[in-house]
Amino acid sequence: RLMDAAEAAAITVAFEDASHRLPAVMAEHGVAIVTGVLGADDIALLESALSDDLAELVDANAIASADSSVRASWERAQAEGLRGWPAASLAACGGRGRLQDRGLPHGRFAWGARMHERTRAVYSVLHGTTDLVSSCDNSFVAPTDHTEAQANKSWPHVDQNDHDERVPCRDW
Repeated sequence: RLMDAAEAAAITVAFEDASHRLPAVMAEHGVAIVTGVLGADDIALLESALSDDLAELVDANAIASADSSVRASWERAQAEGLRGWPAASLAACGGRGRLQDRGLPHGRFAWGARMHERTRAVYSVLHGTTDLVSSCDNSFVAPTDHTEAQANKSWPHVDQNDHDERVPCRDW
């Protein structure tokens, strides 16, 4: 099941409070939600970067000779930006909402998010250093018409949260 509001509130730290609250929340819960990392301008820039990354994958010549439904989908994506991209096109970039294929883990959006000064500040607090090395994990996306999740499959892996009681990861 997804966290309820009280569970989410217990692990939520405002960016402005991260330097003194984040280490304690992580020590107690093994996970945190840091709010206020990005402002409206930052979000707009990153969404534009992702739209640019996706647009680079489109073959304009193929669009020109495609049927009207394909051309209409492309026009919608151009007009509405990220929110207008067809789910089928996004699925071709990686499964389950992940943008893991076609070079997207190294796109403008992914590196813009990783290298944003406030993102780096959060990780500096977590690790106690400004000497950071970035991973190249996947970005996630959900178009406007995507159904909101009501449950989440637990998928344990090497960096699974030891505080997650649903799966006995700490015993592995």
